Amino acid sequence: MLGSNRSVSAMAVVDLARELYQRGIVSERDIQSVDANLFVQVQALIEQQDLSQLIERQYPEVWLVSLWHMADKRNPHSSIGVDIGATVSHKASGIINHLMQNCINLQEVLEVYLNSSSLVNPADTWQVKQANNQVSLTFSFLSDFIYPRCAIERSMISLYRWACYYTDQSLPLLSAQFTFAAPEYAQAIQKQLQCSIKYGMPDNQLVLPQSVLSISLKSNQPYLKKILQARVKKLIESNASEQPISDVVRTLLKQNLICFSSQAVTANELCMSRSTLSRKLKNEGTHFTNILNTARQQLAIENAHLPTKQIIDKLGFADESAYYKAKKKWHSSE
Repeated sequence: MLGSNRSVSAMAVVDLARELYQRGIVSERDIQSVDANLFVQVQALIEQQDLSQLIERQYPEVWLVSLWHMADKRNPHSSIGVDIGATVSHKASGIINHLMQNCINLQEVLEVYLNSSSLVNPADTWQVKQANNQVSLTFSFLSDFIYPRCAIERSMISLYRWACYYTDQSLPLLSAQFTFAAPEYAQAIQKQLQCSIKYGMPDNQLVLPQSVLSISLKSNQPYLKKILQARVKKLIESNASEQPISDVVRTLLKQNLICFSSQAVTANELCMSRSTLSRKLKNEGTHFTNILNTARQQLAIENAHLPTKQIIDKLGFADESAYYKAKKKWHSSE
């Protein structure tokens, strides 16, 4: 895995470690291999001790990714991502969840989440479109790291289950789709979403009636919400006064990998020279080739169901030889 200096919510890391540990997927030693003190916090969460000091703390993104890969490698055919996503963990709520619980309706919840997701995990990317009385939520990870399928399942189902929790009702889903092929446990996904589901699609997406956004939340404390809003705003300003240029490059590659696979074209799009782009990426601990390779690898995984020729075209390789050479490097780095 490529190094990254981005951080995620400490509570998200501790809660995932707890879920995997209590389900027997990782051991105490596994968690300690991520960080020597992490298991102490996992035990504290299990014992319902006060972990309020972690609500605003951030941990390296690599810790979260490492835990997900442990889960994926230990049992790649299990529904662990689905199971964790379906679990609403009240004890592990971070400051963003506390704020969302005090919103007026789901529209406001969605706005809060999209505007402050950088405090939870900057790699989580949701695109929202409203048209024809429907709202579509399209999900992807934008990161130097490759997140496994179980992490995608968890993010998709968790968003839906939390929305149901906030409104205290089962929300109607019109459809859902995933980029990967139907897994052996597809029935577990069907049970959670209860709608038409398609696999092997271009995007990970949930589609709901637009009317659900006006549903009021079961609890709303305006005074507490104002306090939380002020605190979240301050945290966002201190955490990210400027968006990392590496994140901007990832976004461009996600929008059009073929076009922006050229560093010169990407630099021109960002109104800077190629050397300036290289310098800025180097200062962030990465470089263009690494980001491009990761984007290609992720896209290859998402389109594994397609014929090889189509995958090569989507990834912007000149020929099969270049594709297979890159694929060999991806496997050797795992």
